Amino acid sequence: MLYTLIVNPDQTFQVLVDDKEVSSGSLLENFDPPVNPLAEIDDPKDTKPADWVDDPKISDPDAKKPDDWDEDAPYSISDEDAVKPDDWLEEEPEFVPDPEAEKPEEWDDDEDGDWIPPTVKNPKCEAASGCGPWIRYAGSHDHFRTVH
Repeated sequence: MLYTLIVNPDQTFQVLVDDKEVSSGSLLENFDPPVNPLAEIDDPKDTKPADWVDDPKISDPDAKKPDDWDEDAPYSISDEDAVKPDDWLEEEPEFVPDPEAEKPEEWDDDEDGDWIPPTVKNPKCEAASGCGPWIRYAGSHDHFRTVH
């Protein structure tokens, strides 16, 4: 018997026995054992512990607010020493409609509503410190942020 394996540049293969095809397909999908094995191999004996909790976050039953917590305090406070950078573009929006975006051919305004192009960062803002309304803000290392 003559066994032949033919591997093609498009990642397909053929197995011939005495010049007759006995198997063919994709090296990535049909070859056994796989050419690219799974990164993780499932352990059939693995089970969840009986006390496993599927919730992504769990409240800490011992957590409590500090004694000096003030419910009426503002979320953030102004940094009165902050100064708006000279190159801040207050009249420019931080995001603009993507000029390269095109309305999909299958879009139906009656069925899908008005098409709104996706937004991208305003290219004018990249050379400046920022764009949009500037406010004093003490919650940031650079003392300014935009408001959306």
